Amino acid sequence: MRKSFLWKTILPVCLATRTVGFGIFWVSPSPILRYEATLIVPSSPPTIPGIINHSSIWPGLQPSPTDAVLQNVIADMTGNWSFWPEFCCSPDTHLQDEQDVFTGDLVTSIFTKNTTSGIWTDSTIITRGSIGTAAGFPPFQGSFTFDPSQYGTHNEYTMALVDVEIHNNGTWNYGTVSFQNLIIESQTIETDWCLKFVSRFPKKNDMS
Repeated sequence: MRKSFLWKTILPVCLATRTVGFGIFWVSPSPILRYEATLIVPSSPPTIPGIINHSSIWPGLQPSPTDAVLQNVIADMTGNWSFWPEFCCSPDTHLQDEQDVFTGDLVTSIFTKNTTSGIWTDSTIITRGSIGTAAGFPPFQGSFTFDPSQYGTHNEYTMALVDVEIHNNGTWNYGTVSFQNLIIESQTIETDWCLKFVSRFPKKNDMS
């Protein structure tokens, strides 16, 4: 399955009093074996005095029925975007060091399961756009392994997600968010689930 999705700001200015998520996810009837998604890094968010990390954007995998998430995150840090892989949320753990990413960079995340060991390989390819190249940052390609059982997660990953989160006092003020080339491989011959997705958007009373 290959999909592309594009979000624009849902409201003229989306202001969250707590974490509000805008997301799309697929639920497989069987364990997911591989998930790939490419995020086009959006415009740099304006700095909000006293607020760090008011937005985060990520593709990720989630087991059922727990809410643990393996995710590759970009988040705004003092007006710039940073990237890191993360396990969320108990414990909330950065799995690798942060890296700077820039508007127009392509961040491709590839999650691949070893079906024998149950261990995942989380791979990242960062293709620099004109801004990142001009800033002197080279392309990046790397990977690491992740064992969910070490974090108390023993259920299979059956949900693939793309998500935008607006945290306390943050605003969606950086324009369009675009994911492309979403590929989900699952251990099933059923196809209905991959032609459907569930959207998660906040209710009006979740906003202010």
